[in-house]
Amino acid sequence: MAEANKRLELDAKNNSQAYDIEVLNGNDSEVIEMDLMLGVADLHIPQALAAAESAIAGNQPPIMVAGSSSSSETESDDSSDEESDDDGNDDEETSCPTEHETSNTVKEDAVREATGKSRSKKRTRIVELS
Repeated sequence: MAEANKRLELDAKNNSQAYDIEVLNGNDSEVIEMDLMLGVADLHIPQALAAAESAIAGNQPPIMVAGSSSSSETESDDSSDEESDDDGNDDEETSCPTEHETSNTVKEDAVREATGKSRSKKRTRIVELS
């Protein structure tokens, strides 16, 4: 890698016009496209993943409705979940999704429908590397 960088630097010094993006020589288009999504992003929530995929595809990410969640709602939901989990039934396979989980899915679907942007087959997918 270091050797390739040295060659590139030397070539850029010898032929600077070939590497100057501000010089148009007639063979170039008037638009310079830059891909800034280089690197690794930590996407821990589905909304972040959807926004990143939309950005890569060149779409505007869906806008979440203001007041869709707040820290006070989350805290109260967490405390009510703890109280309801103490009923002695530890069987998680038969448990239903909580109201909070269900409402997030419904809200995401509503936002996609409202913006008219559903997941298309041509949309770039972000792949998690292990």
